[in-house]
Amino acid sequence: MAYPVSIKTLITKIHIAKGQLGLDDDLYRAILKEATDKTSCSEMNFAELMMVLHSMEKRGFKAKAPTNKNGKRFSRPSDQTAYSRKPQDKIVAIWITMQRHGFVKDGSETALDKFINNQTRQTGMFAVTSLRFLSPQQASKIIETLKKWHIREMTKALTPHEVVGVMPYADLVNHFNNMFPGRDSTHPRHDIDAEDEK
Repeated sequence: MAYPVSIKTLITKIHIAKGQLGLDDDLYRAILKEATDKTSCSEMNFAELMMVLHSMEKRGFKAKAPTNKNGKRFSRPSDQTAYSRKPQDKIVAIWITMQRHGFVKDGSETALDKFINNQTRQTGMFAVTSLRFLSPQQASKIIETLKKWHIREMTKALTPHEVVGVMPYADLVNHFNNMFPGRDSTHPRHDIDAEDEK
């Protein structure tokens, strides 16, 4: 699914998921704590809310397109078309994964926007202040930059016998997850800041 930009909308989606999955309050709080180590959505930032929503989806939550009284589907808002939102969703997904792996200290939307602003300024692209303002070309370059950074850090963290040749990015992420289950909670954070990654 394409994730909304608004924190308020993310919280609403999570509450919808709670109802759809039939979760009692104790189980709901346990899921929140497992995903983010917090028990209330109001205490979470954008990245943490995304983690909760991913967790709900793994448990079977299916987001439904909004409908009106006649049962007709609403169109997406003009700034959230499938074309414009998909690369941005991918950027957020990579950023969150890097934070969970310990390669980014701050997985928040604010930190991601700061990284994007630095990258677009330093690479000669028209500098933007937020993920949502990226052009498709800029988004594509940011995705490739994040992937290269992530691949480099995962490769450094794996011992030589744990590296299995050259793998596509998604396969390497899965391999890393298998080698380091619970990396985000049981391994110390790498002291890497997004600003330092050029």
